[in-house]
Amino acid sequence: MFGIPRLLTSGDTVRWLDGQLQGTDPATGAAVFYDSTTCDLSYTLVGPEQLTINGVPGFTNREWNFSVNPLELTPGLYTCVVQISRTIEPELPEPDAPEPNPEPEPLPEPETFRLTLATFQIVVRPNLLAAQAPIDARSQTQRELDALDEAILSITAGKVSSYQIKGRMAAYHDLELLQRMRERLRLRLAREQGNSDKVYITWGPR
Repeated sequence: MFGIPRLLTSGDTVRWLDGQLQGTDPATGAAVFYDSTTCDLSYTLVGPEQLTINGVPGFTNREWNFSVNPLELTPGLYTCVVQISRTIEPELPEPDAPEPNPEPEPLPEPETFRLTLATFQIVVRPNLLAAQAPIDARSQTQRELDALDEAILSITAGKVSSYQIKGRMAAYHDLELLQRMRERLRLRLAREQGNSDKVYITWGPR
């Protein structure tokens, strides 16, 4: 229904089209298809930063085009708030008979009605190409598994007599325990990657 991608990357060009939105007229309460020539549609991203993206009328009067180029947002989790608004211009009173030196009367102000259509979460990923320092893109499970593999290899190769893992000292006689930990981490990583049916269990050092 709402076309903004749920996964964005900072630095990318983001475009989408919304149309055929049906709901309640914020001014009258009647059920309507929203008209892009009289209603304003906006997306506001609220998180580490805040950004409001306003739509512009599309090819038909029931469409809005959205474009951000480039998307410059701090990576993180954002709440997206979609709102529609409509401004009603007041009717001007009929002029009375002219009076000598009349005092000008203040004109009535236009009234804006707003309605929140939806809220949902969006993730903004970092722009890896713009990073000034190398980024470790591995998951926490992958980092733990790599550290455990390094510990097992170092102990079995005789490079070290003991190894510290997450604040715990491990030695040669702990290899069986380390291997069981490694298999548990492999299973967890496979589940995270959606490959739980393709896990191969091995025993002994790699």
